[in-house]
Amino acid sequence: FKEFPKSSMPSGTELKVGMVLQAQAPDGNSFPAVISQIKGDKVVLDFNHPLAGKELNFKVKILDIANAPPTHATSVAPENPVTTPDTGMSVTTPKINISVTP
Repeated sequence: FKEFPKSSMPSGTELKVGMVLQAQAPDGNSFPAVISQIKGDKVVLDFNHPLAGKELNFKVKILDIANAPPTHATSVAPENPVTTPDTGMSVTTPKINISVTP
């Protein structure tokens, strides 16, 4: 959450709590910002992902079981790699193949 002056918000827009605005990062990427509070001449924006803090449930279908013994797990985000040795699970990118050994 971050406070901004109302004067920095888009002109001609009636600001309301819950309204989603498009913010722009210095690198040019845009992302949503939700108005969480309006306090006088200040607006509080929430930059969290809309699913942050929510319980997520996924339905998955196992397509294949391979017998190759993996030795580590790697994150599916190549820009933020994580390796966990000897877990019995491996994740490979960019196709996202997941294998787990008992």
